[in-house]
Amino acid sequence: MQQVEVPAPPVVRPDPRIPSSGPRRTLDRHSLRRWFGPELLVALIAGAAFCWRIGSAGPWRDEAATLVIAGRSIPQILSLARGIDLVHLAYYLGVHEVMRLHPTPLLVQGLPEIRMVSALAAAATAGVLVRIGRQLDSLPVGVTAGLVFALGPMSSRYAQEARPYALVILAATFATYVLLRACRRPWLRRRWLLYAAAVVVAGMLNVLSLFVLAVHAVYLLGQAPAVVRRQWLRAATGALAVIAPFVVATFAQRGQVAWLAATDLSNLHDFFLTEYQTLALPLLVVALGLAARWVPALRGAHGGALALGLTWSLLPPVAMWLISRQVPIFDWRYAVFTLPGTALVLASLARVARPLGMAVPVVAVALLGWPMQLTYRDPVVGHAEDIQGASAYVARHALPGDGILFIPANMRLVEQLYPQRFRGLRDLALGQDPITSSTISGTEVSADDLSLVASRYPRIWVVAGPFGMAETWTDTDRAKVELLMRSYRIVRQRTVLKFTVFLYEQAGGDPGLPTHPTTLQPDHPF
Repeated sequence: MQQVEVPAPPVVRPDPRIPSSGPRRTLDRHSLRRWFGPELLVALIAGAAFCWRIGSAGPWRDEAATLVIAGRSIPQILSLARGIDLVHLAYYLGVHEVMRLHPTPLLVQGLPEIRMVSALAAAATAGVLVRIGRQLDSLPVGVTAGLVFALGPMSSRYAQEARPYALVILAATFATYVLLRACRRPWLRRRWLLYAAAVVVAGMLNVLSLFVLAVHAVYLLGQAPAVVRRQWLRAATGALAVIAPFVVATFAQRGQVAWLAATDLSNLHDFFLTEYQTLALPLLVVALGLAARWVPALRGAHGGALALGLTWSLLPPVAMWLISRQVPIFDWRYAVFTLPGTALVLASLARVARPLGMAVPVVAVALLGWPMQLTYRDPVVGHAEDIQGASAYVARHALPGDGILFIPANMRLVEQLYPQRFRGLRDLALGQDPITSSTISGTEVSADDLSLVASRYPRIWVVAGPFGMAETWTDTDRAKVELLMRSYRIVRQRTVLKFTVFLYEQAGGDPGLPTHPTTLQPDHPF
């Protein structure tokens, strides 16, 4: 039987007698190009892809929350984080500094610059993937993985968002690179300290990214000797000890994700499907990669990249999905730090079809993902919500002195992002403003106070979410609906993507029916 050649694992057996320092390598221009040229080129390509039409898609509510919170002073941000959204504190503080460097008259005008932070982080991730390829002893694998990541549609989606997920992807990828580098020379303590620091940073950006430790544990179990695993265990334990208080504090605010529901298999299926708009491509690559151990024609497949990529791309989302059967924590954006792992899986066969091996997965990903690349940059549907459309409709039809209600209360972010469009309207349910109350959307008055205030307003606008008047979270939300159904009639309605805008007028007779049917606006699709 012919023996199949398998690339050596990216770790070495440590020898404590080997000195930690050797002859210093001089870095001339040629050396810099050789050691960093591919990384820089891939990062530039990724940056160009991620920055293309970065401001086209309209903002959605989470991006509105970023701008609203980061636009406050540092003491105000810290005050808010003590009660809510501590998990994103590091990101808000960083965005605050970016906004301070480039202030704008309106918060929404600073959105492209904040998205640029994510784009640069995602571009850097592509460059780090090239470095990971070097640590796996295959520069072509690293370059291919970086390009696949750069051209993947889901990568672009989160590289063009004013949220921390692109930074989380970068932190998890850098931690993986540092781990592989530490495994090369496990006697160098500073490398393990850097690894622990990278894990802490990833956890500070999103605690669920700590699932990357499970990826590293499983990978090292099959690739590294016991002495390396012991070193990793010390570093990982140290990182967890440092970040444990933060994790405990964020767990106390788990009400932030109370909107998540228990998962079914479709949630996991849709996540993997959406990564590259088809399951056929990654499944084919996995099948060929597994066959590479037995089929001589596929012996060029890179076993180390395949093993790391499979573990990285599958273990965290599957684990989160399983946990979410009982304690819901799974959402696509919490699992996107696994995208570089999928890129490594696709790149693991880069050396099979020489000399076109690198081009095959890159071209396939680019072609399959092109329709979604355009969709993600669409002004209306790009980020799956049309805050601009909802606020513009109110601005076109509202009269000075009208009242307005938000159902549920967090829909107030629409007004916070476009305050000029709601000028002259009275927010009937707002009790304490967001900054004074150290909340995102402010606190609301009691149900009794709401009835007393609203009775003086013959016209009331309502901005509701995708479930319309049925989405009530608090007693005050339910009081809003009861008041409108009891004493008002719908005379105008407009539905845009994820928002419904109503105009109610005081009238006798049957509640909820339009006084003048000809003025009732149809329920438009987005």
